[in-house]
Amino acid sequence: MKKDSPSPMAQIFRLTQIAAASAACSVMVACTYAEPESLVDNRHTYPTAPETAVKYLPLAEPLIDGDSEMSALTWCGDELMVFPQYPDFKSGQPAAIFSFTKSVIIDAVKAENSTEGLVPKSIAFEGIDLLETIYGYEGIEAAVCSGDDITLAIETNQLGSQEATVLVGAKYSGDKIVVHSIGETLLSPTKLSNKGNESLVQVNGGLLSLHEVNDTRLLNYNESAYFLNSFEDTESLTPVADIPYRITDATMADESGRFWVINYQYQRDTKLVTDKDPIWEKYGIGESHKSRKQVERLVELEFDGNNVSLTDTPPIQIELEGTRGRNWEGIARLDDVGFLLVTDKFPRSLLGFVPYDAP
Repeated sequence: MKKDSPSPMAQIFRLTQIAAASAACSVMVACTYAEPESLVDNRHTYPTAPETAVKYLPLAEPLIDGDSEMSALTWCGDELMVFPQYPDFKSGQPAAIFSFTKSVIIDAVKAENSTEGLVPKSIAFEGIDLLETIYGYEGIEAAVCSGDDITLAIETNQLGSQEATVLVGAKYSGDKIVVHSIGETLLSPTKLSNKGNESLVQVNGGLLSLHEVNDTRLLNYNESAYFLNSFEDTESLTPVADIPYRITDATMADESGRFWVINYQYQRDTKLVTDKDPIWEKYGIGESHKSRKQVERLVELEFDGNNVSLTDTPPIQIELEGTRGRNWEGIARLDDVGFLLVTDKFPRSLLGFVPYDAP
C-alpha cells in the first residue's frame, strides 16, 4: 500500500525515534573534524598512476544555465535522464526534467571539436507541491529508473547538522514524470552538515542507498548504506568499505552487483581530509592530484546482498583542471565505452565523457 504524505510533525517524531535507537551505537564523530592542510603533502609519497582526461559535450539551454544544478543521471531505457536539483529552477516556467537519447550522446562522444550545444528533451515534472510537503525539503539528489517507475532521493535538513534523505516514488509515461508517493526517511550515519544519501542503485531485490561519507573515522555506527526492497519498505543498514572523501552518485549495477561511483573531494572540505588513502596506497596517484587538494576519481564497488565492498578494479583517476575542481554530481555508464558525468553549478554546468576500456 502506498503511503500518504506524512505530516512534518510525524516525520520529526520518526526521526527522533531513529536517532534515539542509534544513541547506543559507538559514536565516532568528534568536534575536531578539521585536519591540518599539510596532510595533503603525503600525496607525493604514493607511486604515480595513469589519469584520464574528460571530454566535454557542449550543452544548450536550459542545462547550460548554472541554476539548473544538475544533481543526478540515470538511464530509462535508451533515454539519459538529467535531474536538476530543483525541477522548477526556471522562474515562470513549469517544472521539468530533461533527457537525451543514447544515439545523440554517442554522436556527441564521437564528434571532434563540436561546439553546437546539445538540446535536451523537456519532460514535464508533476508533484513539486508534494515534494515541498517534506519537512526540510532541499531538492533532488539521486534517481533510479526501473521500467516506468522512478525512485528519487530528496535531500532535507530535518535534523540540522544530521541530514536526512527521503525517498519518493514517481511514474514516467514518456512525456511527463508524476510524483505519487513519499516513502522512507533515511537518517544520516554522520553528524556532518550538508552530507546525505546522494546515491541510489537498483540492485537485485531492491534499492541500495549510499551515503556521501563512508570514512569509518566519521561514522556514528559501522554501517553507512541502506538496503530496501522498495522506496516504501523498511530499510536495513548495510556495511560499506572504508572509502575516503565523498560519494556523490552511482551507476546502475550489472548482473553481478557491480557499479561505479563518483569519489570526490572539494579542496576546502577540511573535515574529510585524511593522511591515509587506501585506494592510492594500492593503485598509486595521478600526477595532477599530487599538487592539488581536490580529488576526482571513479571507483568500482560491489554489493553481494549483505555488504558493499571495493572490487579489484583500479580506479579511474580523472585529470584535474585548474584549482577549484569540478563538483561532479551525476554519473551514468555509456555501454562499455565509458562514463557520462555532470556537475552542478561549480565551476559551471558541465556534461563530460570519461572513456574507459574494461579489462
